[in-house]
Amino acid sequence: MSENAALKNTALMVLSSAITHDGSYLGGIPAEELSKALHLLEYHAILPVCYDVLSTAEIDRRDMDYVGAVCKRTALQSYRLLFLTRYYVDILKKAGIGVAVLKGISIGCDYPAFELRKSGDIDLYLTDGDDIKEAELVMCRGGARKSDEQHGGHHVAFVDGETGIEIELHTAFIGGTGSRAMDRAILEAEEQLSDEIADVRVLGDMELPMLPPHGQALQLLLHMLSHFTGTGFGLRLLLDWVYFWTGDGRKAAIAEYLRLVRDIGLTKFSDVVTAACTGSLSLDLEVAELLLSDEWVAKPKEERESMVDMFMDEVFASEEFGRSDDSRTVIPKRKGIVGLISQFHEQMKFNFKRASRIVILWPLLYIATFFIFLRNNRTIRHTSVSEVIRTAKKRREMFDELGVMPGGDRG
Repeated sequence: MSENAALKNTALMVLSSAITHDGSYLGGIPAEELSKALHLLEYHAILPVCYDVLSTAEIDRRDMDYVGAVCKRTALQSYRLLFLTRYYVDILKKAGIGVAVLKGISIGCDYPAFELRKSGDIDLYLTDGDDIKEAELVMCRGGARKSDEQHGGHHVAFVDGETGIEIELHTAFIGGTGSRAMDRAILEAEEQLSDEIADVRVLGDMELPMLPPHGQALQLLLHMLSHFTGTGFGLRLLLDWVYFWTGDGRKAAIAEYLRLVRDIGLTKFSDVVTAACTGSLSLDLEVAELLLSDEWVAKPKEERESMVDMFMDEVFASEEFGRSDDSRTVIPKRKGIVGLISQFHEQMKFNFKRASRIVILWPLLYIATFFIFLRNNRTIRHTSVSEVIRTAKKRREMFDELGVMPGGDRG
C-alpha cells in the first residue's frame, strides 16, 4: 500500500470512529501517521466532528490542541451564521417572501451538534423565483450589499455589511445540468417541494423554514452533483449524507426521495454516493439497503467496488471543493479531440474574460493560454500534460457511467 493510500485509510478510520463513537481502533495508529490524518481531515473541513472520539484516545497533546482550536473557530462561525440566518429569514418573511434555508445549518441540524459542521456562507431558497427583485431590495435595506462577484445565474450573492459573510438567494436548487429533460424534472420537483416547506426547530425555541426531509436529501444530492461535475467536492458532503440519513425519522423519507431521484435520472449517482458512504464512512447498513437501487445491487461486486474506488479517488483529490489536485480540473464536455479543443477554448475565455470578446485576438490568446497551462503544470500542479489528459479521460468515463454531464460548480 502506498503512503498516500495508507494516509487516506487512516483518515477514514478516524472519521468512521467519530461517526460510530468507537475510538478503540485509534490507539494502534502511530502518532506521526495520526497527526497527518488529522490535517487531511481539516483540509476536507470535517475535523471538528472527530473531537469527542479523539479526546478519549491517546494522541499527542499538540494534535489535540490543534483539533480544539479548529473546533472553537468552527463553533463561533456556526453560531454567527445561525443568528445571521435567522435575521435575514425574518426580514424576508416579514416582506411576504417565501424562503427556506438550504445546505449549511439545515444539514448541520443532523450532526451530533450543529456547530460542528463547518460553513462559510448562508444559502436561502426563494419559493417563488419572481420575488428575486423584491428580495434584493429587502436584503439591501436590511444591511447587505450585492456582491461584486456573481457566480451563478440561479442565485444572487450578497455580503452582510457588518460581518462580511456572504448570503446567496437561490431561485433554483442548482444551475443547468446539461440535460433538458433532467432540468425539467428538477424544476418540477422544486415546484412540488416549495409547497412543502415547514419550520423546523434548530436551537432552543428557534425555528427556521426548511424543505421536507425528502427535499433536503434531493437538494443535497444535487449540490454534490453540481460540484462533482465541476471541480469536485471532498469528504464533508459525504459526511452530510451519512448524518442526514441517520437522523430521526429519515427512513420515512426514503421512498419519496427515491421517486424524485428516479424521475430526474440520478439513481446511478445516488447509488454510488450511498455505496461510498457505506464502505468508507460507516453509513448504517439498513438505511443503505433501502437507498440502493436493485440495479446497483445486481452489479457484479468487482464492478461496484471499482466504481466506488474511482469515486473516492475523486473525493480525496478534491479536498473541500476541488482545491487539492489541479491535474483533475480539466474535464471535456464532449468526447475525443473535439472535446479537448472545446475545453481549451473555454479555458481561454476563462483566463481572458474581456479580451476573448474580441475574436481577432483569439490566436494570441490561445498561445498565451497554452503557455499558462504549461507553466501551471510545472510550478503549481507538478504534473505533466499527459497526466492532465489521462485524468480528464478517466473522469469523463466515470461521468458517462453515472449518466451525468461535465459542467461547472453550479450549486
